[in-house]
Formats: sequence, C-alpha cells, structure tokens
Amino acid sequence: MHFGILNSTKKEKRIFQDHSFNLYIYPNPSTGIFNIEGMDAKAKVSIFNAFGTEVSSQNLLLPDRVDLTGQPNGVYLIKIQTNDKTWFEKVIKN
Repeated sequence: MHFGILNSTKKEKRIFQDHSFNLYIYPNPSTGIFNIEGMDAKAKVSIFNAFGTEVSSQNLLLPDRVDLTGQPNGVYLIKIQTNDKTWFEKVIKN
C-alpha cells in the first residue's frame, strides 16, 4: 500500500505527488463533481464520508470524474486502487 503527501495552495489544483506521475483531484473544494487526472489506468474508486461509511464505489477508467452531488456537504475520503498501488485523498463538498 502506498501513501503520499499532498501539496497545495489556494489557487492551484490539489496535487498528489508520486515519483512516477502526478495525480490530480480537482476542484477541491467542489459542489460535488471531482475530476481525477494524471494517470491512464483502470482503478477502483471508493468514497467514504467523515464517519467512515462507504458512500460510493466504482470501477473507472481514469482520467474520469466522481459525482458527490447527491451527498450532504462535508469532508470525504477518496480511495483510488490500481493493480499495484492505493492512494487516499481528502476532498470537501460544499
């Protein structure tokens, strides 16, 4: 399992940096639509609310987007799993 460090500023995309590529999840915060870019891969994308309950799980071909417009405002954790790595990213729906 691979955990990374996020680097961001207010006006930039939130970027997860890995030695082999950059994973972008933006905009963050958002009204519910989050774009995932930076890799071309099949991935399982799971989303958890602040209580740890899984609210969505999808198999996606990245780049793609996830839609949280049907969920209440708050903090969510996006888990992205490929065949060999797993990433976690905090996103805010407002």
